[in-house]
Amino acid sequence: MIFANYDFIDGALSKDGALFTNFVILLGIGLVVTLIPTLYALYLFVGFKKSEGKKFLSKPWFAGILIAEVLSIIFCCLGWMFFFGEFILGTGSEAGNKAFTLVLTFTILTYVTAVGWYAILLFWAHYIWIQIEENQIVTISSTIKKEKIVKVIKDENKGKVYINFTESKTSLKKLSFRIGSTMTQFIIENLSASGIKVEVGNQEEFYQNKVVELKSVPAEKLRTAASKKDDSKAKPKSESAKTESEPKTKTEPETKTSEDTEK
Repeated sequence: MIFANYDFIDGALSKDGALFTNFVILLGIGLVVTLIPTLYALYLFVGFKKSEGKKFLSKPWFAGILIAEVLSIIFCCLGWMFFFGEFILGTGSEAGNKAFTLVLTFTILTYVTAVGWYAILLFWAHYIWIQIEENQIVTISSTIKKEKIVKVIKDENKGKVYINFTESKTSLKKLSFRIGSTMTQFIIENLSASGIKVEVGNQEEFYQNKVVELKSVPAEKLRTAASKKDDSKAKPKSESAKTESEPKTKTEPETKTSEDTEK
């Protein structure tokens, strides 16, 4: 790629006389994976602002992810601009080489920034905002029904507050918040006000024991069901065996008397 001949054909960056399709694919995917999630996140934010209930927005986290999203879109747009940059850079191999360098740089920056805020949304989305409603807790990435909350633990050794909740009958999940933050204080106050007790304890010990307990419940149910099934199969057999063991009584034919014959 370094020794290729870059130029513009019909206003678009070309390599050795042909359209540089690799950049078209990369920039096209980059625009999709940055623009659509950003618009969806803004849609969720508008819904969060309009919704009722007690809510908390972490301005530093929100500003950070919004800036990262906007930057990734800007980098992608700049990549497209220099891909069709003949009107800016002119023609010839020198302009083509310069365009290639710029397009490559902005394509890399697009994906680097996108990976950064994707990671935030995947692992730390609950730090951006939280809303405590009457029946549920809502973050940008999850909705937790209050009846699904198993226990809220304040682990002072780890310096975090954990909301433990069941996602299914055998799956235990958790959200963690740093003790001392304004958001954590908001969570503790409002959960306590809604009747959910925040207990001081050891999160790791509780989590391990609860996972074992949840996984053992289905196994116990299966064993009980199998035992009932075996009992139901054994019962008819024992009854049939009992019937076979009983002696059969023969009915003797009635003997007619002479009086009956005469009649």
